[in-house]
Amino acid sequence: QFSASCKTPTKWLRHRGGNEVQFQPSKRAKYEQVDCLLQRLKDSAVPMNFGFVGNELPHEAVQQ
Repeated sequence: QFSASCKTPTKWLRHRGGNEVQFQPSKRAKYEQVDCLLQRLKDSAVPMNFGFVGNELPHEAVQQ
């Protein structure tokens, strides 16, 4: 329902069991789509532990 209203692929959001939800947008995701999903999740009454996937720094950046 969140993905449909924001016109995003359903694979961006994954329910990992219990209250755990992972968010992994495409590297080419449009800002408006990401913003839409985050706003819908924030406004929902669904309790969740939310985590981003893929926002880690590249290994090279940590070394510098």
